[in-house]
Amino acid sequence: MGHQYIEVFKSHRTEMDWVLKHSGPNNADSANDDFVQPRGLPFGCTKEETVQFFSGLEIVPNGITLPVDPEGKITGQAFVQSASQELAEKALGKHKKRIGHSYLANYLEH
Repeated sequence: MGHQYIEVFKSHRTEMDWVLKHSGPNNADSANDDFVQPRGLPFGCTKEETVQFFSGLEIVPNGITLPVDPEGKITGQAFVQSASQELAEKALGKHKKRIGHSYLANYLEH
């Protein structure tokens, strides 16, 4: 992973659905709006690295979606669904934290 900053936004299912519709097939089986949206992830970032980054946050099964561009490459953003709104708010505490050589910037979006 490279050294860059990541932005994490509060997100909603409708936004994730739109991104997935416009970025190709992906796995996102979820039922609520307890999402955060990290942006600026290193392009080689995996779901496992995302789970590690959000350690302490209970992520629902299949709760990490990494959208891809038309060529199938990861776009540098993700959707992460936590088990509760409280945990999603806690995930926003990762503002400017590093993932590899990157740091996350969090924003709350409703």
